[in-house]
Amino acid sequence: MVLDPNVRPTLIPDKRDYLERFEGWVALSHLVKLSEEDLEWLYPRIPQEWVADKFCRHGAHAVIVTQGEKGAHLYLESGSNFAVAAPKVEVLDTVGAGDTFTAALLVALLEGGFVQTSDLGSMSLERWESVLEFAARAAALNCTRAGCDPPTRAEVEAFVPPGSSKLK
Repeated sequence: MVLDPNVRPTLIPDKRDYLERFEGWVALSHLVKLSEEDLEWLYPRIPQEWVADKFCRHGAHAVIVTQGEKGAHLYLESGSNFAVAAPKVEVLDTVGAGDTFTAALLVALLEGGFVQTSDLGSMSLERWESVLEFAARAAALNCTRAGCDPPTRAEVEAFVPPGSSKLK
């Protein structure tokens, strides 16, 4: 199971109750993707490394924290972790960037041979880097458009951010 909570604090009347339910969802999840903002609201002033380790101890094989223009950070149950940068783009609108990231992440995992949940923990770091870079490019491209307007696969593959060379 993939968990992308899209926390909306204004719609949550009881934070303690929500956090309890959220941690139950994490325990059922193999991949947890959340934004830096989600993490800060759920666990204020607690380092993301600590939270990611907690999630992995409770069953997640991988935890991804998206950080907007700073990119994304991956934490694996093995203890390995690394970050990928976000392509530099002229941002028009960030609506849908997180959902685009998650969708592109799943596309890249499936197309890369992901079959079973245990594959998440055994994928090479190079493969993870490729998957995360694809997702980051898709999210960045979405941000160059008004509203939630996810790119097609062909658009993501052809996308070269201004001032950079073609990414993998």
